[in-house]
Amino acid sequence: MLAHPATLALFLAHGVFNLGTLSINSWMPTYFDQVIRLPPEAAKLHLTLPHVVATAAKLVVPAIGLAVRAGGKRSMLFSRRFMTAAGFVVTALALQLLPPLATQPPWFTTAAFSLALAGTGLHAEGFRANYLDVTSLHVGAVSSLGNCISSVAAMCAPLLVGELVSRYGSWTPVWALLSASSLAAAACFALRATTTPVEASLAAAEAKDKAA
Repeated sequence: MLAHPATLALFLAHGVFNLGTLSINSWMPTYFDQVIRLPPEAAKLHLTLPHVVATAAKLVVPAIGLAVRAGGKRSMLFSRRFMTAAGFVVTALALQLLPPLATQPPWFTTAAFSLALAGTGLHAEGFRANYLDVTSLHVGAVSSLGNCISSVAAMCAPLLVGELVSRYGSWTPVWALLSASSLAAAACFALRATTTPVEASLAAAEAKDKAA
């Protein structure tokens, strides 16, 4: 069950989510300081606003999810896939705006970071809720392993960003990597996610094989 494509897609989405979110949260002050030339003491509002926007986005996510399902006319599977894909795509596009906006006033960069973190809020109705869909008998095991994988990604995030910036002397590879991984996770989850418990699918497939 843990090796089922739907479960692996869930793990990938969670890992990429933590990789991107922790990279942004950990390095945003440094980016403003080194690239935008705005030291932390002068960037207080710029560093706070993206998190405020992300919180506001999470408050309206349930309403967005309901609208996506069109009052029950669309399936929960469609909603899970759409919300996850949309979240990752929004984050990826926002991060790609950062390099060209570096020469503009700081508020442009703040807007891009705000959009990137707002995109992460959509996952509350996407893959993060999918832990309760993908299994009915092994929620604890799947959740534990998924959280373990995502925690490893979170621990690697600051190290990975530091290595890329040190090696290339630029932040562009960082945003390119996070954008590419977000798009890959979006595609994988959109293609492989399920809201039917994996064990039920496996049992049905096994019964079908025996009948054949």
